[in-house]
Amino acid sequence: LPSAFLSIEPNKGFEAVACHGSTLFAMTQSSLATEGSTEQWIRLLEIDLDAFNVTGQYLYPLELTDGAYSKGGKMDKVSAMVAISDTELLVIERDSLSGPDASKWIFRINIEGATNLMQLNETIVAAGALESMEMNELSEVEVVEDVSSSEPVYLDHVLINELASKVATAPANPYQDGARTADYIELFNPTAAVVDLSGWKIYDDPAKAYTFPAGSAIESESYLFLFADDTNDGTLDFENTVDENGHHHLPIKLSSGGESVTIEDEQGNVVDHVVFPALSQDVSYGRVPDASTHWSMTDLTPEAANVVHTATSSGQTAADSGLKPVLKLPFVELGDRYGIKPEALAIVGQGHDLTFINDLQSVHPMNVNGGLEADSMVPLGQANISLVAGNFEGSGLDWCDALDGYVVANDGGSLLLVDEAGAAQVLFEDDAGGHDLEGVTCTDNGTMFAVNEANSTVMKMTVNDGTASVVHTWTVEVPVDLDDGKGLEAITWVGVNDAPASWGEAADGFLLIGSQDDTRLHVVRPNASLTMLTPALSIDLGQNDVAALDFLSEVGAVLVVHDNIDRIDVRALDGRLISTHATPLGMEDTEGISVRLDCNASRLILAVADDEIVGIHEHVVHNVACTLPAQPSAFGIDVLPSTGWAFDPIGTIRLMILSDIGPAAGPTPGGHVDVRLHPLDGSDEGGYTPHPWPVMAMYMPDGITSYMVDGTTYLITGNEGDLRDYRTFNGSSGMLEIGLNEEIRIASVDLDPMRFPNADTVQQMSQLGRLNVPNNCGDHDGDGDLDYICGVGARSFSIWTTDLELVWDSGHELSQFSTHNGQHLIDEMNSRDDNKGIEPEGVKVGEVNGRTYLFLSMERSFGVMIYDITDPTSPQFQQWIQVEGSSNPEDMEFIPASSSPNGVPLLVVANEDSGTVGIWALESL
Repeated sequence: LPSAFLSIEPNKGFEAVACHGSTLFAMTQSSLATEGSTEQWIRLLEIDLDAFNVTGQYLYPLELTDGAYSKGGKMDKVSAMVAISDTELLVIERDSLSGPDASKWIFRINIEGATNLMQLNETIVAAGALESMEMNELSEVEVVEDVSSSEPVYLDHVLINELASKVATAPANPYQDGARTADYIELFNPTAAVVDLSGWKIYDDPAKAYTFPAGSAIESESYLFLFADDTNDGTLDFENTVDENGHHHLPIKLSSGGESVTIEDEQGNVVDHVVFPALSQDVSYGRVPDASTHWSMTDLTPEAANVVHTATSSGQTAADSGLKPVLKLPFVELGDRYGIKPEALAIVGQGHDLTFINDLQSVHPMNVNGGLEADSMVPLGQANISLVAGNFEGSGLDWCDALDGYVVANDGGSLLLVDEAGAAQVLFEDDAGGHDLEGVTCTDNGTMFAVNEANSTVMKMTVNDGTASVVHTWTVEVPVDLDDGKGLEAITWVGVNDAPASWGEAADGFLLIGSQDDTRLHVVRPNASLTMLTPALSIDLGQNDVAALDFLSEVGAVLVVHDNIDRIDVRALDGRLISTHATPLGMEDTEGISVRLDCNASRLILAVADDEIVGIHEHVVHNVACTLPAQPSAFGIDVLPSTGWAFDPIGTIRLMILSDIGPAAGPTPGGHVDVRLHPLDGSDEGGYTPHPWPVMAMYMPDGITSYMVDGTTYLITGNEGDLRDYRTFNGSSGMLEIGLNEEIRIASVDLDPMRFPNADTVQQMSQLGRLNVPNNCGDHDGDGDLDYICGVGARSFSIWTTDLELVWDSGHELSQFSTHNGQHLIDEMNSRDDNKGIEPEGVKVGEVNGRTYLFLSMERSFGVMIYDITDPTSPQFQQWIQVEGSSNPEDMEFIPASSSPNGVPLLVVANEDSGTVGIWALESL
């Protein structure tokens, strides 16, 4: 351990540990006991369990007595944590009090962007040096970014070599009267050949891409300088975009808060994509050395070799930006519900042993009950397959919706189609020999791709009249050992809408390919006509012998079979391991796998083909909790909160909490708390893009009602929110004057550097910068900056007990549904994202056919949403009602059938803006 940990105070040692993969996180209960300590900081350790050495050390800020969440108690202890990704943790922080002043919270922390203390000198990280500092002192600690000491990898294509976004000493700009303040991008060609750039594009926003004019080129081993000096509106301000010096002038500007820049070739293939951080004055971000994979803060070196920037006495730069603690966000308040000392924390499933995690972009997350090795195997048509196919060896397998059956590849070079009844037909026969088909995959339209182990080729096939024909054959450059019979083994198709953005662009999708010798999966990109394959990237698995692959789009995960260790890994598309399972019982040499989700029958069907056992074997996992929307487009927006969350189908994470000290009599306190995902779109730019921002929304209900279930009264609120903004009349001047305006945008406030070490990112206009918040909420300690962000209205409806315990909240469902299903203008809806959103207004309850329904009017989305709230703990969306020409619904009245003039329950809706009243007959819901 680092030497500072010799100062651990007795009985306050390591209390919280958590693992994610091969990484262990650990924290002591309290701050290190050193003279002069503020007790503000606990050191978080990151340990590599494979090498068993410390790889990271970060500062975690405690609330103490004056924290935003301490309520007058002294929150100075960390008692438990659990990892939710390789950079994020949930942490219990508490004091020792009980009663109304007890403060016990679960915080969500992220170490990305935090300073790794192991990169600092020993004097700074010695015991007590940091513990004695306040936050303002900590921000003055000089932190110089090191260039990686590992050997650089040099690239052999045109690349983005340097970017500068806050400049006072750039080259003179002839289009701006010689001014030297324009942002710039430097390209570099490390190859020995001139590269024609005609038709290439470069952009920070695809809608504002700059196309290199005909004749543009970059000489061998040379630089090309690009001014990012336009008005950033996507249109060219200059008739001639290439000046007399050969410099290009792009229709973009670079954000000093950091962003990304992409360059594509004339065919639309991504050549380079760079994400750069916030930069200080006259500091650039560059590759060091040129053309390498190492990046650093650099001095401005346009059209010259990059040089690492070093700090000067002139002030802070991005290279010495001050020490940053971990990002710490409130997650859930525990209070006294789980005892005086909640000391154990775990993420648990909703009664399921195995969870397929929705940790990429997925519309239909699901859970699976039972491990893959738990259920019995069900053979599918073994006899029929044997009779039709002859010497059948199952080496590749995929379910093909377009052909309504399994496509099976075998070592003999043939392809079979097997329906669910077990009937088989030959699609392709290797008459000439030379084919050893080990893997096969099928796209949505029935196009097939098969890998031939004999010569490491990929074959594209189409099926007509029950026969597969080879249309194209490509050789794929993947490490193989053909002499030892170890070629390409596995292949699967990933549609373009399922692929992560880091894979670049593709016409229809990507192929994911694996082999026996390589420990990586290789992503290749077919062109639009499926006549050419281009390597995109590789994904490290840390394990060779990839025998089979299959991608399950519903959960955004790929199943990888490692035949040599009889293991099935479920991985995200960036390679992160989600879960690991034994191959099904009875299998000897599993070389084909296919998985599909049957929501109608609530089951997951896992089929495997074995090189040693005749036939396809289906493994059916029953009782799959699969959520499908009532209308296909209802919840069709992909929400990417944070990679690694273990959310169940309704978007909650269930935490189990136990206490080590209970009441004098009775059981030890403990239980579950369900935390629901509630992302927010805080910007009116770029459409509806919700994220879990660090915003503490005030409910601020506009409408309120109540109803009774089994003798218990529940309250319902429509959480619109509004701030005071009015003018007064000055009798002397006869003018209206500002009376009170509480609104201010996030970009205009100061955020506490300890609470928001990522403030530069949060306050960008494309992120949270445009969000309107109150100017009199969030400064807990009165020092002039915001310790937390107060949101205006929760943009939801909530069900409460009469003592205001939250029972259920709709989260982002209202915004999500109305954005994609409302009849209002989408531009108008998006224009509200920075200011109260859809504005839930009226709430009315009524009974129809023995069920209790909530009617919820939303002023800005012009519609009324109907929920079945018979069970207050699990409301179910039923219907959206709206009529063309009616706008801004506000109040409503429910008329039961017994009082209705036509004997049918009615809903009367008052529409403020259109000045109309709508009467709806509720005949069936």
